[in-house]
Amino acid sequence: RAAWDGAKSMWLVGHSQDAACDPLFAAWRQAGGITRELRWQRIALAMANGDNAIASHVARALSHDEQRLVRLWQQAYDKPALLKQPPLRPDTSINRMILTDTLSHRAVRAPNGTTVLWQEIAPQYSFSPQQLNAIARAIGIGHTYANDARALEWFAKLPRQERDLELCRYALRVALRTGEWGSALAWLEVMPDGHNRSSMARYWRARIYENMGYAEPARYLFKDLSKERNYYGFLAADRLYVPYNLSHAELQVSNSVLKRVAMLPGIRRAQGLYYLGFSGSARREWSHAIATLDQDELLAASKLADAWGWEDRALLTLAYADHFDDLNIRFPLSFHETVFKEAKRRDIDPALVYAVVRQESAMMPAVRSHVGAMGLMQVMPETGRSIARELKLAHYDTQQLLNPDTNIHFGSYYLRQALQEFDDNPVMATAAYNAGPHRIRKWTPRQGELAADIWVDTIPFDETREYVRRVMAYSVFYDLRLKQPITRLSERMRPVRNAPLLRGPSAVIARGDSP
Repeated sequence: RAAWDGAKSMWLVGHSQDAACDPLFAAWRQAGGITRELRWQRIALAMANGDNAIASHVARALSHDEQRLVRLWQQAYDKPALLKQPPLRPDTSINRMILTDTLSHRAVRAPNGTTVLWQEIAPQYSFSPQQLNAIARAIGIGHTYANDARALEWFAKLPRQERDLELCRYALRVALRTGEWGSALAWLEVMPDGHNRSSMARYWRARIYENMGYAEPARYLFKDLSKERNYYGFLAADRLYVPYNLSHAELQVSNSVLKRVAMLPGIRRAQGLYYLGFSGSARREWSHAIATLDQDELLAASKLADAWGWEDRALLTLAYADHFDDLNIRFPLSFHETVFKEAKRRDIDPALVYAVVRQESAMMPAVRSHVGAMGLMQVMPETGRSIARELKLAHYDTQQLLNPDTNIHFGSYYLRQALQEFDDNPVMATAAYNAGPHRIRKWTPRQGELAADIWVDTIPFDETREYVRRVMAYSVFYDLRLKQPITRLSERMRPVRNAPLLRGPSAVIARGDSP
């Protein structure tokens, strides 16, 4: 019995399992365990995972008519009119499942067309409440990507128990983007406990009050939030024209703890590997060594790494210990000469260059991302080749992107291109650096302008949204570290407009699809 339970858990996945599972599945099938219902469940999981090959493979044991249904299902993702074909007309549980999944899939990309099709199909079937909710949710999400206030109408159809954090965030974003302040406030209030008291929620509650004419409640919330040393704290301080909280406290660790941690075998091995230049092995050894340390020991490890000049391990270990008061460790001035040289050459604020480096790589020169971006400023190989051609560099090789000087040279060049393309607007350029300029054009208002704080928090990519917030906040910290005047976010975050499309080299450089 336990073996069959294990087989079922391995069967009900939306991807191919290791070949070692085949004998177990064969024995389970022989015992009559793989039923028609279980096959359809796995087909549904495979379709949700975008794995047509597994769906087709599992369907081979079904009847000819049911295999045809699976093929129709796969084709209808791109040709939704096929949902009106005769095999899908009977009101069966399988057909309702296929219709729900396909319409939900299509709705995100084409909410208007899906709505028309849904209105035609819905009366013909006895969809369950869960299926009705799934389609309403998907159509609403599709409208949010188009910044269409109709999303709020669809979300309003959902019962309260369906209004999870993800849905609340979608609704809040579209309400902010479309100026539906009352709806924005309502969705903030129904966010799950804790989230409706976050810095983000408190900032937007204050902004909404401000826009609705409730000046005193807005001021009270802004005043409280302005004490925080983060992106929303800085934005709140700007609303009140008060100084930022940029408090710094040097990390203090007792000598006894520092000595004890310094003598740990794993820490000593990591130090030795780092000094010998084996950075990858050193990082692995370090990660293993700090995995079991308590908070005081983690702080000591961070202090040690900082003393050795191993700045990326110092700042990451400090974050791992949930300690954020030592701004010198958190925001190191590595590669200072190169950053200043390239910032001056490209006429870019060095604090912005540093902020991008800090966010992209946490100061690790040899880091590579899962999509192939390389080095301190995470330059994509194809972007590197494009820049090398524009700069007419002979004998360029992609591996040069792991060299700090080359990487900052190329990254600063690309950042300057993004600034040039978006009217020297740091917010838009930063978003373009992360997601590519082609996407930014889709996200800008077609006419008029949009407040930058609203634009940032309604960027449809989670990664890019958080990326821009961090780079903007990090720029402030680097102003402090560089001992230059603090540029307030209200100065960096100018209103967002639709920029004219450039016709030139900068328009074809793309960083990649990292989000």
